[in-house]
This record gives sequence, C-alpha cells and structure tokens, in this order.
Amino acid sequence: MSTLKQSRSAALPVMEFAWLPSVPLGAVTATYRIGDEAHQTTGVGYHDHNWGNASLQKLVHDWYWARGQAGPYSVIASIVTAHKRYGYTELPLFMLARDGALVADDSRRVRFEALDTYTDGLTGKPVATRTRYTYLGDDEERWVITFTRERDVVKSRMIESVHGQSECSQSSRGSTVPTCASPERSRSNIAVAPS
Repeated sequence: MSTLKQSRSAALPVMEFAWLPSVPLGAVTATYRIGDEAHQTTGVGYHDHNWGNASLQKLVHDWYWARGQAGPYSVIASIVTAHKRYGYTELPLFMLARDGALVADDSRRVRFEALDTYTDGLTGKPVATRTRYTYLGDDEERWVITFTRERDVVKSRMIESVHGQSECSQSSRGSTVPTCASPERSRSNIAVAPS
C-alpha cells in the first residue's frame, strides 16, 4: 500500500491519497451478452483501490504505473513524483512475485530510470518511452524490469472529466471526505497502458 500525506500546519487536516493493489493477480470468469447470445470467457484480472481527502493535482506532479506477467512472474511497479511544493520527491512502489509468492517488495531497494523521455504537448508532463525498475536484492541478487510503451491507448487530461461545485457546502467543511470538487484546472498525467 502507498500513502501520500501532507500537513501544512497543526490547525489544518492532513491531505492524503492512498493506493492499495488488493488483487494484484486474480483469476476472472466473465459472462457477457451480445444481443440474445451469451458468452463466457476466462482471463487474468487486477483490482486496486484509491482513497483520500485531497485531489491528486494537489499532491502529485506525475507518475508511471505498470503491471505485467511473464511466465511465473508477476510485477506491479510505479514511480510517483510529488508536486513541486514537496520538492518533486520520487516515491517508488514495487512488487515482484513468482508463482504467487512474494520475491521483492522493499521500495528502498528500487532504482528507477525514465528512458527516451519527451514532454507531452497536451499535458506538459514528462512521458518516457521506456521505464526501467532495478531491484537490488540480498547477496548481489538483482532484478531488472523494463516496460516499453509502443503506443498510447488513451490520451486525456483526467481533470477535464471532473465536474463539481465551485465551493464546498458548509456541511462538508472539516470532513475527511470531500463532497465537492475544486474548480482548479492543473494538468494531469496521461493514462498510458503498455500494449
């Protein structure tokens, strides 16, 4: 689980965003219909959960997130770069499993590289064609995972899909769960999935 927290003073509540990959590699059976015809299929599933009391735009500048499977190995890897006000601090997240057993998950042992990077014209955020996570284990053991982006599946500014009130209602002030959205229009990272 990863949590970003910030408190500006003792009088203000802590701003928090958290993420938990609750099902990093699950078995899925799906039934769907096309017209009157029923179909069933099986495959691999993933589920995570996000929560918090602050918008990502206030805490995060950009991030890379990837998940994959190769033979008996499955991996979830991410690097979150904090907002400018937190010094663009990089927060690595990493989990490597073999046959469902955890092999590596200590983020302090991860080295991240963004390769072939350019600035996206729509978002103004950095985008790497390749990302590399190197995990330095015990006894000189080393795992190197490289993700290559071949094309953008979806490209959008996520903030443009958020709609809400310009001010929070009186009842939501002081609540740990906001009941309205800020009109702030800062740029969001592109959602990119490796193909």
